[in-house]
Amino acid sequence: EVDDFWVTHYKVRENEPFKDWGLLGVRIRDFKYGFGIEWYINSFHGQRGKRVVFSKGLRISKTKLRYSFLDCQGLAKEWELALAMEKEEFFSDIRRQVDKLNMLRRRVNAY
Repeated sequence: EVDDFWVTHYKVRENEPFKDWGLLGVRIRDFKYGFGIEWYINSFHGQRGKRVVFSKGLRISKTKLRYSFLDCQGLAKEWELALAMEKEEFFSDIRRQVDKLNMLRRRVNAY
C-alpha cells in the first residue's frame, strides 16, 4: 500500500507541472518493538536544481491511531488527499494490530 501511494505520486511528478506535484509523503519507520506508518508533508525551498525539501510529520490521534489530514488541507492537492485517506483506512488497521501486539508483549514481559 505504501508503494502504491508512491507509484501514483511519481507518475504525477513525471506527467504534471511542478505546481501539481504532491506534498504528502508516507514512510514506514522501524522501532525497537515494531514499526510505524507515518504521514508527513513536504515543503520545497530554493530554485530548481537547488531545491531543499523540509518534511514535517502530521499529527496522529493517539486514541484512534489514525491521521485526519486536517493539518494539510489547503496545502496538499486534492488527488493526494483522496489517495491518502483511502490508504489510511488500511494503515490504521495495521497500527491497531501493532499496538495490540505491543500490549501483549508488555503483558508477557510483566508476567
